[in-house]
Amino acid sequence: MTPGTAGLGRADFEIIQENIDIAAKLRDYADLLAQQGSDGFREQAYRKAAEAIVGLEEPLSVIFRRDGEKGLIALAHIGKGIAGAIAELITTRCWSQLDRLRGELSPENVFRTIPGIGPRLAHRLAEDYQLESLEDLEAALLDPDSPVKGFGERRRAAVLAVLAQRLGRPDNYALRAEGSGARRQTHFQGGRHVPEAGGSRPASDHCTKTP
Repeated sequence: MTPGTAGLGRADFEIIQENIDIAAKLRDYADLLAQQGSDGFREQAYRKAAEAIVGLEEPLSVIFRRDGEKGLIALAHIGKGIAGAIAELITTRCWSQLDRLRGELSPENVFRTIPGIGPRLAHRLAEDYQLESLEDLEAALLDPDSPVKGFGERRRAAVLAVLAQRLGRPDNYALRAEGSGARRQTHFQGGRHVPEAGGSRPASDHCTKTP
């Protein structure tokens, strides 16, 4: 059970899921900092903030709308910079700083931030299969027709679990997607990933201003 969710009903837990999703973004940022060889202090700051957020018993959006960024800064392990990132995630559902850092890394290096994916497998995913993002990797692992190799059942399940956390997916997303046959519109030509015309990312990946 997630810390801070004891005694909460289903509706309450769904609200707290917002905190879990934001914490996942902060961990993602910390992983990318580590991949770039940044100083450990910044990396640990984002990890500590993520841990503090999942332990909250109140949604971050409620705190922000009631008390503004000062209310976020008053929380444990949340400084001004991280508070600004949280505010951006709440109001736009995106974090430009994370997007920029992802853009500075090649797909191969992004894949290497996933536990269970080493340098050789990351290189094959990017070069041989032309996967360009974590979303592409998730789609390939969920696609029964995907030619992507190098994933036994245990590794595949472990990687999908990490991707679900990184991408802010709901609980059991992979199982539900496989059970319903729902997956991103994607296919492979000559063993390489080719997004289909009209394909789009899930709504959770789009930046949207909230009222």
